[in-house]
Amino acid sequence: MAKQIILVASYPKSGNTWVRLVLQGLMHADRAGDLNALDGAFYGQQRRNLFDELAPAKASDLTAEEIDDFLPSVNTSMTSLMESPAIVKTHELARRNRAGAWMYAPEQVKAVLHVVRHPFDVAVSFAHHMGWTVEQAVVQMGSAFRFSSQDYKLSLPFPEAVGTWSENVLGWTGPDQPYRCITVRYEDLLLDSMSLFRSIAHFAEFVFTETDLQRSVTAASFDKLRSLEESKGFRERPASSPQFFRSGKAFSWEGKLPEDLQRRICKRHAEAMQRFGYLVDGTTTPNG
Repeated sequence: MAKQIILVASYPKSGNTWVRLVLQGLMHADRAGDLNALDGAFYGQQRRNLFDELAPAKASDLTAEEIDDFLPSVNTSMTSLMESPAIVKTHELARRNRAGAWMYAPEQVKAVLHVVRHPFDVAVSFAHHMGWTVEQAVVQMGSAFRFSSQDYKLSLPFPEAVGTWSENVLGWTGPDQPYRCITVRYEDLLLDSMSLFRSIAHFAEFVFTETDLQRSVTAASFDKLRSLEESKGFRERPASSPQFFRSGKAFSWEGKLPEDLQRRICKRHAEAMQRFGYLVDGTTTPNG
C-alpha cells in the first residue's frame, strides 16, 4: 500500500493551519496563502460526509466507539479519493480503536508533522476560539474530552478524541506510535520560519526550491492570513470564534492568564512541559 498521507497533528490552536498552508503553497503555487483553498481532507463536515458514503452505517446512527470501529478501514478508502500526498489535519490523539487498529494505517502514513505550543498560549487562544472563559479552556486541557461528544447528528462533524493537552502532545512522540514523526514547536517556527519549514518539507519528502519555499512562507504570513480572513472569511472558523487568526505570537497569554491558572497548568502538565522545553514562566528553552 502506497504511503499517501501526511498527517499534520496538533492539539487545537497550536499552528496546524499555518503548517498546512505552507505545505499547500509548496504543492500548488497557485494556492499559496489561499485560506479557502485549503484541503480539509478527512476533517469536519467533509469527513462525516465521506464516512457516510464509505461506511456500512451512517455516523448519526453510531456511538463514538462504533464510529472508531469503522474509521481505520474508512480512512484507508478515503485516502484513495485524495490527491497524493494528502495533507490531513488532525487534533486527535495518536490512538487505536478497541480492536487494536490505528486510526490511520501506518503503512499509509508517509510522515507525521507534529506541532506543539506552550500551554499558556494554547489556553488563551483555545478560549477565544471556542467562546469559553480562559478557566474553562484550562479545565478542558486537563480533561480527556472529545469534540461533539454528546450529539452525533448530521449537522455536526465527527466526535474527535482530543484527550488532555499532555496526552495529545506526548502521544505522537511516544515509543508505541508507529509513524515517522518530526516535532516542531510553534515558538521556533515564529523565530526561524524558513529553516523550520525547510526541515518539515524535507522530512515530508517534498521537492521544492528555495524560491518556492520563500513564496509559500511569505504568502502564509500571519498578517496576510488575518487580512484574508477579514475580507473573505475562513470556513474553518467556528461560529463561537469572532476571529480564527487572533494573535499569531508567542506570549499572547500575558495579561490574560491569571497566576492561579498558570500554576494549575504547570501542575497538571509538568511532564509534557518539561519534555518540550516549556517553562513555568511561559518561556521556552532555547533548543526544546
